Order: sequence, then C-alpha cells, then structure tokens
Amino acid sequence: MDIKQDQAFKRLLKKLSALRATLKNDERSLLDGLVIGSADEVEAHSLATRPTPRPSAGADEVKTHSLTARPTPRPTPRPSAGADEVKTHSLTARPTPRPTPRPSAGADEVKTHSLTARPTPRPTPRPSAGADEVEAHSMKNERPNVERVNLRVAFDADKEEYRPIP
Repeated sequence: MDIKQDQAFKRLLKKLSALRATLKNDERSLLDGLVIGSADEVEAHSLATRPTPRPSAGADEVKTHSLTARPTPRPTPRPSAGADEVKTHSLTARPTPRPTPRPSAGADEVKTHSLTARPTPRPTPRPSAGADEVEAHSMKNERPNVERVNLRVAFDADKEEYRPIP
C-alpha cells in the first residue's frame, strides 16, 4: 500500500472510531459487523479449499448405488382398444374447411404495406471536435495499473477505536 492510501486509511479509521463513539450499543454492533466483518465471511472468500472427510459408506449404501441391472416389472396389459378408438387416434388427413375470403385490399392499403425503401433524412453534420477536446476524452493519462488493496480492520476495545490489521 502506498503512502497516500495508508494515510487515507488511517484518517478513515479515525472518523469511523469517532462515529462509533456517538452510536448506541445495538448500532455499534451493527457498525462493527460492517467494518470488521465476520470470520465466516472471510473464510468463505478464501481461495484455499480444504477437503472434507466423508464417512465411509456401509454395505447397504454401496448396494443401493451399484450399477448392476435389475429386472424391471412389466406393466399389466391393457384391454385392446375398440375400432372407434383406433379410428379416432389415426393420423389420416381430413379435409379442413376453407376460410371465407376477405374483401381485397384497396390500392392505398397495398401502398401502405409495401416494403419499398424510403430515403431517411440525414442528420445535420456536427462540427468536428478540436484536438484539445479529443485529448480531453482520451484515456492516456488514466492510471492503468491501480493496485487493489485488501484492508483488514479490528476494533481496539482499550482505546475504543478501529485499528488496521497488518
């Protein structure tokens, strides 16, 4: 962490400590939770993974998860369908009734629905930007490698203020 960030961090901790002194007990605990965070949250965000030991499987569980083929019970046969039901479920084509013809569209309606391209009006040209305006909008002067800092904070109960954890 560079010197400016370190100084800003210390100023922020002083302000948070002063704010904490003005709060009620329940508000203080909420602020402490926000600033310090819980150990569970820190552990949840850690990158190290620990394998969890699994209990050994019993013989019944191994048998349950085995991939051996077992005969499946056959469904009971249904009574055969009658001729009417077979005819109903057949896929033969039936003539469909024709829709009634609509009156033909007039020339105006045909012209309205035509897909001919119409010329679109061109926007008025803007004056070209000067070199200084282009320079102002460029990102050359930005800090490309901004270092992200992981700041950890603890509350010092003796001095009643927040302290950075190294």
